[in-house]
Amino acid sequence: MGNGIGLASFIIAIINCILSFLVFPPLIWNAMGTTSLTSRAVIVAATIGLIVLFLAFIGIILGIIGGLKDEIKTFGMIGLILSIICLAFILGAMAIGVSVVW
Repeated sequence: MGNGIGLASFIIAIINCILSFLVFPPLIWNAMGTTSLTSRAVIVAATIGLIVLFLAFIGIILGIIGGLKDEIKTFGMIGLILSIICLAFILGAMAIGVSVVW
C-alpha cells in the first residue's frame, strides 16, 4: 500500500499548480489591464492568492511528513517540490503586484 500522506501532498500540489498557473495569472492580467481596478477583481485575485498560499504550506508540511514516514517517498517528494514551486510563484506574483500598486 502507498503512502497516504504523500499522496495527499501530491493531490494538493496538483490542485495548487492548477490554481497558480491557470487561474491566478488571468486574474492578475485582467486586473492590471483595466484602466481602473475594480474592487471585485482585487478581492477575487487576493482570495485565490491566499488559497494558493494556504494550500502550498499544507502541501509542504504533508510532503515533508510523507517523505519521512514510509518507504515509498515518491508522491511525498513530488508533492513537496511542486508545492515549493507554486509557493515561489505566488509569492513572486504578489511581490510584483505590490510593487505595481505602490
